[in-house]
Amino acid sequence: MIMLTNDNLQLLAAELAEVDRMMAELSAGAITSRRTLQNRQKVLQHRLVSLAEQPETAAFVQLLFSGGPVLDSRAIDAAFAAEALLGYQEIITLATATNQGILGSRGVVAGAVSEKSRFFLTGVTRGSFGFTLEENIEKGASFIDSTLKAVVDDVSSKMSSFCDATDDEYDTFIQEIDKRLFFSFKSFFKLLHDSAAQMKIIGRREGRRFSAASIDRAFVRTETTQVDDEERRVTGVLTGLADGMFNFLSANQTPFSGKLAPTFGLEYRNQAESTEFTYQLGKRYSAQIIRRTTKRGGVAPHIVFFLVGLLTADNPENPDSAWRKI
Repeated sequence: MIMLTNDNLQLLAAELAEVDRMMAELSAGAITSRRTLQNRQKVLQHRLVSLAEQPETAAFVQLLFSGGPVLDSRAIDAAFAAEALLGYQEIITLATATNQGILGSRGVVAGAVSEKSRFFLTGVTRGSFGFTLEENIEKGASFIDSTLKAVVDDVSSKMSSFCDATDDEYDTFIQEIDKRLFFSFKSFFKLLHDSAAQMKIIGRREGRRFSAASIDRAFVRTETTQVDDEERRVTGVLTGLADGMFNFLSANQTPFSGKLAPTFGLEYRNQAESTEFTYQLGKRYSAQIIRRTTKRGGVAPHIVFFLVGLLTADNPENPDSAWRKI
């Protein structure tokens, strides 16, 4: 991991000064070395300007590529670049919707979420070849981190889990990731793998390097991971609801335990902060439950339940539905 913080602006400036000194000492015939140092000089200058001018609380990220799609750090394959930028933006949009508890199992993401998760391409970076993406800051600086900035950090962390987590860590991580978000990551890693590309993601506070081996690992993992979601309605009694977890006993005495889905978790938190909390333990409800089954290679499948919603069940004969794939 490459640490990069605003407190280190002086270190960046010192590195730039050292590059300037080395260039001044080069002989006239050292053309290749001069070109390499000039590329590094441009990278450092751009990073210094970007970090100094933008509010700390706004989203800032650089996607830097090397390998197959890049020609001597001077150019990048246009088709790859377009697909990579669109793929990264899609991940950010879906992650934003997930964090806000409003990502559905299908359909278009709400326009308001797309707007909040939108990046602006503000620069091209060389050394490696990549792009600087920034949040629209025309509305002025804020004293707290923006939603988009938090999502960028979360997405980078998830990429590291795909690439560099141990197998046990990965198996635990994959149990809770949203199915749509998982497939967006899968497509992104397939693009990198098929293009023989390596990548760095440089944020405001830290950077992450994804080597060819890491990307290959993520590609193999996502290709061999199966994520299936099934949904049903179950009538029964709510026996537990706290700390993001639920317990529910169906009318035929089948227990369900698991986590609150983001959609329901948001509603639960909103009610908990108000004076109109309506969910009661021991009360009869019709529960909408998702059963997520994850399986990787020869590893035994793992099942997790998520509570999506609760409706009052006035009819004691209200039949349970069957599991329906979503």
